[in-house]
Amino acid sequence: MTRKKAIIALAILNLILLPFTLSVACNSAEPESPSLAGVWTGSTTVDGETTDWILNIGRHDGGEITGTVTGQDAGGSQLAYTGALTDARYAHPSFAFAAVFNIEDIPPVTLRYQGSANADRDEIDGNLTSTMFGESQSVPLNFTRSPLPPLAE
Repeated sequence: MTRKKAIIALAILNLILLPFTLSVACNSAEPESPSLAGVWTGSTTVDGETTDWILNIGRHDGGEITGTVTGQDAGGSQLAYTGALTDARYAHPSFAFAAVFNIEDIPPVTLRYQGSANADRDEIDGNLTSTMFGESQSVPLNFTRSPLPPLAE
């Protein structure tokens, strides 16, 4: 085979393989931000008092993130407060939301959460800041994904 024929054969082979190579390269990329939809649990302790948290993130695919966050006294009382997620944002690994608890006889309690999801998207480590009576307090709050599907909203 002459050198000219070898170059032509390689050029033809490249043209045949190029679409396959591009297809494999495009399909092997990791999805940008798989959904965090589902039920997540965590707890905080402030001054010896533990609060259990349930974060319910509705299904989302690049659009608005909906859901609720519920805080319940882990000391056995039936006190539980739920607020709708507002201003929720997720761009892996960063996740953030706000919520307002309207509790009878006291001003609203505003919550803000800022965290980071791990690579497997089964844990979110972050901080919860609550503001009440004009004062803010921040505590660590790490969520773990529950095997339960998202709760109905």
